[in-house]
Order: sequence, then structure tokens, then C-alpha cells
Amino acid sequence: MNEVDQKKRMLLTGIIATVILFVIVLVVLFILMGIDSQKTKIVYKDLTYKTKTTEITTEQGVYQQSSIEYNGKSLPIILIAPDQKTYYCIESLAALAGYKYNKGIYTETDTLDESKEKCHIDNGGEYVNFIKDTNTISKYIKVTEEYEAELKLVGAAKKEAYIEAETEDEEVFSVEDNIIQFADEKLYAPLDAITKGLNMGIANEGSMIYIYTIEDLVANYTEVLSSQGYTLTPNFRNQRGLYDGLAVVGKNEKYGVVKINNGNYEELISAKYDSVEYIQSIGEFIISSNGKFGMIKPGEEKPTIALQYDSITLMDATKKLYIVQLNSKYGVINSDGKEVIPTEYDQIGLNDSVTYSAQGLKSKYVIADKCIPVVKNNLYGMYNIDGNCLIPTKYTSIGCAEPAKLISDTRAMPTITVPLSEELTAIVFSAQNAVGITSYGLISTDGEVIQNTYYTAIYYMVNNGKTTYYFNKLDHELLTLKEYINGSTVAREYIENHKPLTEKDYKEKAEEEQANLEKLNNASSDDNEEENNTEENNAEEITNQNEEENNDEE
Repeated sequence: MNEVDQKKRMLLTGIIATVILFVIVLVVLFILMGIDSQKTKIVYKDLTYKTKTTEITTEQGVYQQSSIEYNGKSLPIILIAPDQKTYYCIESLAALAGYKYNKGIYTETDTLDESKEKCHIDNGGEYVNFIKDTNTISKYIKVTEEYEAELKLVGAAKKEAYIEAETEDEEVFSVEDNIIQFADEKLYAPLDAITKGLNMGIANEGSMIYIYTIEDLVANYTEVLSSQGYTLTPNFRNQRGLYDGLAVVGKNEKYGVVKINNGNYEELISAKYDSVEYIQSIGEFIISSNGKFGMIKPGEEKPTIALQYDSITLMDATKKLYIVQLNSKYGVINSDGKEVIPTEYDQIGLNDSVTYSAQGLKSKYVIADKCIPVVKNNLYGMYNIDGNCLIPTKYTSIGCAEPAKLISDTRAMPTITVPLSEELTAIVFSAQNAVGITSYGLISTDGEVIQNTYYTAIYYMVNNGKTTYYFNKLDHELLTLKEYINGSTVAREYIENHKPLTEKDYKEKAEEEQANLEKLNNASSDDNEEENNTEENNAEEITNQNEEENNDEE
């Protein structure tokens, strides 16, 4: 082989090697691109963030945690558990959206809480609580200075109801899976908790995950709905409905609801009402027309609660109960339109729940998860959540609000419930005697009087982390709860023989109470009549005496 042929051969070999190398590089690049394209990416506000996935082994199994680089920090976003359930990091999503993340839960009291097992998010319009190992989240919507458009009519009532308050009553939402705390000590929530809690949408399209907030939805739908002749609500409370595909809209100064479904817009509730208020926790709408309020469920042809009340407010989302007002009297109706408590009372619930918040009372409307206080003529009674009257309105108060003053000991805590056993709870109540002295007793959540009003105060104290309940009759006796139960035949028999009351039991009990009241009223009337007759006889005797004296003088 001559030198020329040898050079040609070497050149050809070099070309072939170069081509092979080039092909290998291309293949590697395509593989890497394919791998990269399969990696999950987070898209928020038109910015795309690549994720880095790490496998973390724990006692429960192997978790996959996907993080992004954000503002120079690594933010964990997604956590896939060993059972393949997906969770999202609450703190990281709050950081992306510009919301404020706080350790501990928000309450209406000034109690500070720095627990890492709890957190609350301030998204500008409300405070949202998340707690480890629970499948509920709670919200406190902020009181607004001015309500507009479809909420203008109810705005004045809300401002009056929550005067000097920062937030309205708590809303509670149930979600499918528990909030969890991972090995990094951060709290993670399932998708429905993120959607309901943070008003944040998360959509998967292949390897792309799109995150959008309520502000994004408002911006997207405002123009679209405007082109169809509607004005989207400017109120945060009603904007929350957009996550459920429900847009509260206005048209010709009347208001309704449009259903949004894959680019289709259907008028679900006709734009003919004076006001529309979305109840996010149960997905229902309070509506009004000509000064009368009712409630309608999405998709129903008629209001479930007829438009006949002067006002309607949500009382309890979990139990789906509403407070209704008519002619300055109040009652309770459930979301099926059934009357639970007649509209005849001056007040539903306690004056506030803050007094007993240290005992865990969250709502001023429901005690021990089943009892609803009512007030008439400044006297308290009680119903259960099924509408059975437990006690008529004849007591001075429910709860011992100021035991520290009553016994001159600042350690005594306000007490509304007393745990008789692990299963049974009693409620503290009070009555005032003829000379104005108030004493306290116990009544069961079934309405059974366990202890007549006798004690100066019923309260608890916490010493070295231990809670002890006391029954205090000043200058007479001081008993702990255990001593009280051991010495009370009624309390012991109730605990040992308790069984839930039936509808028939409640009916018979109510009839007996009514008979006792009528007997008491009749006795009172007889006493008054006898007193009046005595006064008339005395007056007649005095007149006769005067006449006799006058005759004697003559």
C-alpha cells in the first residue's frame, strides 16, 4: 500500500470515528433530553422551575421528595409517600404565592403558639389553620371595612355582628387525608386541603405541574365573563367559589352564579337576586330578594330555605346549620330546610367562645359537640343538634365564667364543661335564688340534671401540667371532681347506667318540663292572687277602721 492510499485510509477511519462519536453524542444528548423532559417541572406565574427528586428512607418506607430552587433556596414542593399518596409542602407553596407562613395556629384570642406541628397562613383575606395528624382545616375570614356589589346589603349586618373583631366565626373544612409532618419537620397537605385551604389550584399536565392562585383565577375570568355581559364579584369571600367552578356575578345590578366547566359558562343561579353570599365550607349560597333571605344549593331549582327571613348566617359548617332571624327573634334551620330550633329566641349561643377557649371551646354556638344554648328573657335553655329541647329557658347562665372572682383565687379557670368520664361530659349552669345569690350545678348533654344549683363556683386549676376540677361551696366544702362523684349518688348512677336517650325519651322529658313550668306558673299566679286578695282585705279593714274612728269622733 503506497503512502497516498494509507493517508486516505487513515482519513476515512478518522471520518468514520468522528461520525460514530457524533452519533454517540447525539444519542446521549437525546437520552439526557428525554430524561430531562420526564422530570417534573413546576410552573407558576409563567416561570418554570426544574425539580430535583430525592429518595428518603424512613421507618414507614421510602419517600420521594421533589424540590425547586427559589430565591437561592431549596424549597421542597412535592412529597410522595410509600403508599403513593401525594402531599404538598404548605410552607413552600405559601412562599411561592407570597403568603405569610406562621408557626402555630391562629385563634381569636391573644394566645401565642409556636408549635411546628401546627401552622397558619395569612393569604390577605383570611387566616388558615393546618394541624398535624388531622383531616380538618379551619379558616377565619377577615372582617372587611366595606363590602361591595352583591354583599353590600349584608355588609352592615356583618360589621355590626363583628364590631371590634378582626375576623368572623371559624369555618371548618374536612379533607380526605390527614395533614402530615415529614422528617424535615415541615407540614405537608393533600391536594384537597391545599385547594380548600390556600384557595390554590394545582393541575398536572404530563410532567408539568401548574400552580395558580385566586388572584390568577380572578384575572383569567374577569375578562371572559365581561364579554358575556357579567361582572365578576369584587369580594374575596365570593371569589373563593372560583375553585369550585362557581363564579358569583352581577348583571343589571342583580346577582347570581355562573358555573364554569371546561370553557363553558352556564347560569346556575339566575342573576335576579339582591345579594348572593357563597358559603365555601359547604358549597351553598345565601340569597336575598326584597329584603328577605333564604338559601339555595347549586343545581337546585328552588331555594332549600325559603326567602322569608330577615337574615341568615352560617352557624356550623360541619353540622350544616344556619341561624335565621325573623321579627327580631332567632332560630336554627339545617341545610335541608328543616327547623331545628323554633324562631322564638332572643339569642342563639353564648355571648362569646373566647371566655372558655382554654377549655377548647371553639364555637359559641355548640357545646360538647352536641348542645346549642338559647336565650329568652335573659334566661338560658338548651337544645341538642337534632332539635330536641334539653332544658327550657330558666337558668341564669351556662358556664362558670368568673370563678376567680367568686372564690378570690386567680388560678381558678372559667369552666363550661366537666368530664365525668372518658365518654361522658357534663355542662355547668347557674341559677339565681330569690335574694339574688347565684349558685352552680351540672347538667348532662342529654338534659339530665346531675347536680342542682348549690356550689358557689365550679372550676378547674392547672398545677404542674395536671388539671383538677373543683366544686367549691364557700365556708362549707371544697371537693375535687373525684370526691364529688364518689359522694354523689346521682352522678355515680348516671355514669354507671347512662344510655343515649331516644326521640320518645326526649318528647316525654319535654312534656314533663312543660307540665312543671305550667304548674310553677299557676302556683305563682295563685300566690299573686292570694297576695292581691290579702292586700284588698287589709285595705278594706283599714278603711273600716278609719270609718269607725271617724264615727267615734263625731
